[in-house]
Amino acid sequence: MQAKNVILLSLSVLHYFAVNAQQKRTANNLVPAHTAIFSYGINPGYYSPAWTDQKLSEIAAWAGVHSSRLSLPADFLENWGVQARTKEFSYYTNRLKFNELTVFIGSASSKNRDIQVYPGCSETSKAFKGIYKPAWIEGKNKSFE
Repeated sequence: MQAKNVILLSLSVLHYFAVNAQQKRTANNLVPAHTAIFSYGINPGYYSPAWTDQKLSEIAAWAGVHSSRLSLPADFLENWGVQARTKEFSYYTNRLKFNELTVFIGSASSKNRDIQVYPGCSETSKAFKGIYKPAWIEGKNKSFE
């Protein structure tokens, strides 16, 4: 009778650890909840040299807007560097108090474009090279904590 109890207790303990084992968090199984307050935003674009993103953002801030969806095309960043618009983004966040900024990276440049022709297509892909590879590779990057 005691052997049966030991086996049941062992199975219960193993079951507890199996059920409560922490699942590794990755981009595939964790989407953090968005808890920020909703902000109205603008999509500045090119209107003329007189209407810069900065000027449009100032007008929007005066009207009660506190967020922006800006363009940072991949080819622009490749030509000018990732720090090219740091001054402008600092102005948006520190001076105008914008938050929850969204950045459009546009299409891939020829340097970073996937050039494979996929079945059913007549021309090369326009997606970024490696876009369908896993975001986290075991042992290479940290998962969410």
